[in-house]
This record gives sequence, structure tokens and C-alpha cells, in this order.
Amino acid sequence: MSLYGTGRKEGIAAAVLLAMIVLTVRALGAWLVATPDPLAAMQPALLPALGGVLCYRFLRAQGRSRYAGFLAGMAYGLSPWFLAMAARPNEQFAAALAPLALEAAWQCRKPAAQRTWLPASWLCLCAPWLAGASAIAAFATVLAVGQILRLAATRDLDGERLPWSRVGLPFALAAGAIAAVSVLPAAVGWPPTGGMALAPEMVLAMHRLEAPGLDLAAVLRVPGAALLALAALGALRRQRRVAGAAWTGLALLGLLPAALTIAAHTMTLDEGLFARLVAADPWWLASVWWLWLVGMAVLGAAGLDDFLEAPQRHGMATHWLLAGAVAAAPLLPGFGANEPHREWLLAGSLVALPLLLPSWRALGMLRFKNLLAATAVVALAAPALQARLPEPPPPAPALETRLAQDAIATTPAASWRYLAASLWLTIGALAVAWSMSARSFQAHSRPAAAKPAIMKKARPATTS
Repeated sequence: MSLYGTGRKEGIAAAVLLAMIVLTVRALGAWLVATPDPLAAMQPALLPALGGVLCYRFLRAQGRSRYAGFLAGMAYGLSPWFLAMAARPNEQFAAALAPLALEAAWQCRKPAAQRTWLPASWLCLCAPWLAGASAIAAFATVLAVGQILRLAATRDLDGERLPWSRVGLPFALAAGAIAAVSVLPAAVGWPPTGGMALAPEMVLAMHRLEAPGLDLAAVLRVPGAALLALAALGALRRQRRVAGAAWTGLALLGLLPAALTIAAHTMTLDEGLFARLVAADPWWLASVWWLWLVGMAVLGAAGLDDFLEAPQRHGMATHWLLAGAVAAAPLLPGFGANEPHREWLLAGSLVALPLLLPSWRALGMLRFKNLLAATAVVALAAPALQARLPEPPPPAPALETRLAQDAIATTPAASWRYLAASLWLTIGALAVAWSMSARSFQAHSRPAAAKPAIMKKARPATTS
């Protein structure tokens, strides 16, 4: 099976299956809300499907198993927050390609892959910026550059460090490309949704447009109940696969918009720097939630791998997790939820996985994995089926006139942006083809002939 094999064909099959699941869930969600044009309703899911596949690759670069990477990548692509970010296409584009920049940074840690990935790392660092400047692209770049700098400052087993000359050139190329893309106007290539911009708290509550607002259930829906349960399991079992403190801190940093949004509603717009930032562009608050999502994806995949490797270790962790889930699930609909009747699905998903974990001994590991994967798919797909994008009001005539003038004035700049994107894709495709051909040539090359000096010293074979 594709989730348990070790070959490249199985990996490609797992990536295709992941993308198909995300698109199928979105198509089913459009059918449930009786969308007149199902194909148009599926368009916002194309980037989440790509993001799920790239997140799967990033987790594989971190050393996670194909099984855990598949489930965490599916949670990344099916996040209701990811689907709702279609209201800001440049941020959704950056969220889809951000795992590629992270994968390049983690691939550089491997000596065998460093020669291939380090020269091309600047292409991966520029990928989230192709749709224009965005907060998520900045977050991904900072994480990837920090990882590469940490690699350059660390000595290997032989006491040597990565030469700064090999790091400086990719960084210089990436900085130049990002600067060139950032100065281009974003209103033509990737315009935001026409009409009034959505409030950040509405992005977290796309399942209840009648009563939008920020509450605990909306926060938990960003990574999903399955990732939360697996990340909590890894914490209870003393996370060993990744730097738990670093990724937990990154995820908690993504929770700051909850407090900031509440503060924005209680402060007047002329008090403080934060209020002026919110008044200028409130969308950076919604973009920070990407840190919460990617942090939980890494912690959840690492927690699942740790459990599958040694399920008998820290056996009480599964019981504590089940007890905590049973105690917390009934509180979700009543803990300040704007529409409690819509949150019971999230509460049930929160209990389903902890309830299933202790059954690994009775079912056997293979059957347990199959049942766990099926349960995780249902737990992740159910909240995504409730997510639906609102239809914003049409823009005012004055706004339409201004957008038309901006489009006429910046058409050459927009064409340069698409030209840059096409050039980047072409270079990336050539780099991948060259890498595959080089590896194929090394695998099938004949061994070199022995040197004459060695052949002269060799004694002739004798028969007894």
C-alpha cells in the first residue's frame, strides 16, 4: 500500500491520493450547500490541495514516516482556515508554497541531499513570494533562513562547518528576487475578494456565517481535532522526534491573534500602535494563524510516529489523553460558542482518536493503522465540509473605477510578475530533471577500471 511502502512510486501515489481527498471533500461540501457552480466552488481548494502535498513532503524531509506525514499533510490541506483564506488569494498562495521553503531548509541538513538542495534553495525561498508580498511568505522565509543559518553555524562530526560562501550566494539571489517581487503591485495579479474585506475573526468561523466571532471552537478548528490529539499525545509521551519546545512556542505565537483581535475591539483606533496597525490592514492577524497550523502539523506527525514506534512506552499517556478529551469535549459547545449546535461535531472528533488509541493491541498494528487513518480522514473532513465562503457585497462604483484605473496603470508590472513566475517554474522543472538524471546516471554507471599499478601488483590466479 502507498502509505506503508518505501519506494518512490508509493510516495507519488500517496501524494496524489492526498490531493484527491482534499478536492473530493471540497466538492462534497459545495454539493451539500447546493452551490450553483460546483467547479467554481472547487477552485479555492486547488491551493489547499497543493499545500497538503507540499506539507507532506516537508514532514518527510524532517524524517517522519509516510503514514504520519500523510495524515498531517491532509490536516494541513483540509484546514477550514486554509479554505477560508481564499478571500485573500496572495496569502493562500503563500500558505500553499510555504512548506516548499521549509523542505529545502531541512533537506540541506542531510549531507547526501545538501549538494542538490543548497544551490537551489533560493528558488524554494522565493516560491511563497510569487503572488506578492504577504505575511505568511515572510514567516516561512524567516523559518527557512534561520534553519540554514543554524546549519552553517553548527560543526559536523569531523569538526567542520558549512562554508559561508555556499550559503551567501543562495541568500543573495533569494533576497534580490523577493525584493523584485515585493515592489510589484498585488492588486492586479492577485486581487483580494471584491467588495468589503472579511474580518479576521470571520476567517476562523466560516462554518457559522450567521454569527461570526472568535471563540475556543473556532481556534481549535484551524489545525483540527486530530492534530490536536496527536500533538497532545506526543507531549504526554515526552516528545523525542522534534524540538518540542521550539515548535510549541511557534504554535503558541500563532495563537496571539486571538488576544490581539479581542484587544482591537476594546480599543479605539487612535490609541496605541497596535490599533493603527489593525486599522491599516487587519489581515495580518488572520495570516499569523499559519504558525498555529504548521506548528501543530509538525508536533502531531512527530507524536504519531513516536506512538507507532513504541506504543507500549508511557502507556498511561493514552489514558490521560482520553480522560482529558472526554472532560474537554462537552465544554466546547458551552464555552462561549456563538452557535453551540454546530460544535458537537468538533467535540466528537476530539474524543474519537483518543478513544481508538488503546485498541492497537487487540486489533494488531496493521488493522489499527487502517482504522486510525479512516477515523482521521472523517475527523478532518467533517469540519471542512462545514466551511463555506461568504459572498461579499459588490464594490462601490468609485471603488470599481479606481480598480480599473489601477489595472490599466499596472498592466506591464502584472505581466512581468507572470513572466517571473513562469521563469521560476521553468528553472525549477529543469533543476528537478537534472537532479533525477544525475541520480539515475550515478546508479547505472559502470565501475571504473582498475589502475595499471594495481593490476601489475595483483598475483595471477592459481589452481590447486
